[in-house]
Amino acid sequence: MEALENSQLRTIKSGDLQTLLTGFPELNLHFKLLYETYLCISDDRLHLLYEPDPTKQYEGFLQLYPNLAHRLQVQHIAQFLNVHPSTLSKVRKKLKQVKN
Repeated sequence: MEALENSQLRTIKSGDLQTLLTGFPELNLHFKLLYETYLCISDDRLHLLYEPDPTKQYEGFLQLYPNLAHRLQVQHIAQFLNVHPSTLSKVRKKLKQVKN
């Protein structure tokens, strides 16, 4: 894992989380919603990775993460999508030409 911006990382041991949820059952709903959200995000990413067309992969990335495309370097987006950076550069150039 690599942080590309200033970040704070918090961790909790699995046993401590279970103790917390047992001691405060009202937190179960919040954690359930959190898990569901991240499960959906993970599923969306898998769909991107299994898309054979790099253009459709990048378009999907733009739909899922519209604010990241301008903040991340091409190499980081390419790594996330599991495509070569030069391929992603060509896709971006092609999409830019289509817009204009």
